[in-house]
Amino acid sequence: MRKTKIRQLILMLLRIGVIAAFVFMMARPVTEGFMPGWIAAELDSRLVLVIDNSASMNVKTDTGTFLERSISGASSIIGYFGEQTTVDIVQTCPPEILYTGRINDPIIPVVLESILPSVNNDNIWSVVDSVVTRDRIYEPIRECIIFSDFQHRPDTSFNKNNNARSKWHYYFINPGEVQDNLSIDNVEIINRIKIPNQLLKLRSRVKNSGRIHSPNTPLELFFNDHRVGQVISEFEPGSKREFIFQAYPGIQGILKGKVQLPNDD
Repeated sequence: MRKTKIRQLILMLLRIGVIAAFVFMMARPVTEGFMPGWIAAELDSRLVLVIDNSASMNVKTDTGTFLERSISGASSIIGYFGEQTTVDIVQTCPPEILYTGRINDPIIPVVLESILPSVNNDNIWSVVDSVVTRDRIYEPIRECIIFSDFQHRPDTSFNKNNNARSKWHYYFINPGEVQDNLSIDNVEIINRIKIPNQLLKLRSRVKNSGRIHSPNTPLELFFNDHRVGQVISEFEPGSKREFIFQAYPGIQGILKGKVQLPNDD
């Protein structure tokens, strides 16, 4: 038993070193990297790969979007785990376990490439918690690698000590930092249309998740591709602002509307 625990500890330290090296590789523009292949294990282990595919991961960089970089990183890192590893591949939006099985299955790259970008938000910590606290996970070594831009910190329930959760080792890989990132956090209709000459009211909330100040930014409302409203405002980093639009629909029947911001990162 003592010998087994020592082997587990050595293996864990080696993997921490490799994953740390991988994080540094993703943090700067490199075309080639080397990580020694000495973390194959004789012990059964469980690996959970969580890929954040929410709207914020659509940020474009010189080497692809955040999501594309994360998928590439996940494909590379699985080669450094032993054949005794069972892997779960998880997307966050919508939450789904896409694959569970041996890590040397040739279908894994196909599964990773099947993860598509979303236009929705997610609750990544709720997804992680639901995966790592499942029943029937018996492997002695348990590791969870999360690829995300981490828009939100864990809530208090995730930080609480939990026996099932505490058995895991977590690694957080951020594909990059966003400088200019405004997003529409929410749009809701305040009143319902009854007749064409009745004002339609909409409430919209805009969030600045970037690191720079955004002055003179237009927020526009469109009905059937025709602009019917505009407001110009400024947004400090980390701020949220709420706006109310009022406009006449002008026509009867189905109305297609959208609220739009300028393109950013």
